[in-house]
Amino acid sequence: MRSRRGRIGGRRLRNLATTAVMVLAVLVAAAAVLLAAASHLSSRGQYSVMGHPVLTVLSGSMTPAIPTGALVVDDPVRGTAATRLHVGDVISFHSVPGSPTVITHRISGITTVGGQMS
Repeated sequence: MRSRRGRIGGRRLRNLATTAVMVLAVLVAAAAVLLAAASHLSSRGQYSVMGHPVLTVLSGSMTPAIPTGALVVDDPVRGTAATRLHVGDVISFHSVPGSPTVITHRISGITTVGGQMS
C-alpha cells in the first residue's frame, strides 16, 4: 500500500506535467497566430510570409524533393548572389519580366553568353 505522501507526490508530478503540456500548447498556438498575422496578400496578388512569396508546386517536375501540391516559401536572390546558384538548385522566376506568372524549375544547366548567365 502506497503512503499518502507517495500519492501526493505522484499527483504533483502529474499536475506539473499537465501544466507543462498546456504552456507548450499555448506557445505553439501563439506562434501560429503570429505567423498567420505576418502572412498577408501582397499587392501582386501573391501570398507571402514575412516578405517571402508563397508558391504552390503545380506539376511533378520537382519530385521527389518537392511533391505536387506542396507550398514553397521563396527566398529572392538578387545581384551577385545569383552567381552562387548551381545546377540542381530550385529557382522561381517570372516568365516575362513584370508579368504575374511565376515559374519554378530546377536548374539543369548554366551557360554564360557575353558575360551574362542564363
